[in-house]
Amino acid sequence: MNESCTLNDLVLYLHNETTIIQTVEVQNAIDNDEEVAEIFDDLKKITGYIQEISIRPAGALRESILNYARLTAGTK
Repeated sequence: MNESCTLNDLVLYLHNETTIIQTVEVQNAIDNDEEVAEIFDDLKKITGYIQEISIRPAGALRESILNYARLTAGTK
């Protein structure tokens, strides 16, 4: 992997948390270093998987919370 581009740099870049200069440097590393490009592609895939499997409460739990909120809304 390119010594001037760390894994942390790639993660920040992926989440649009880099400065303009860092963005240009990371994009240059991705464009010119096959290993960096492969790692970046892996990071994008992993991020996509995480978003797909994000945990959401079951519908029944949501309804239970909303029902409780309705019951207690007028008690304060």
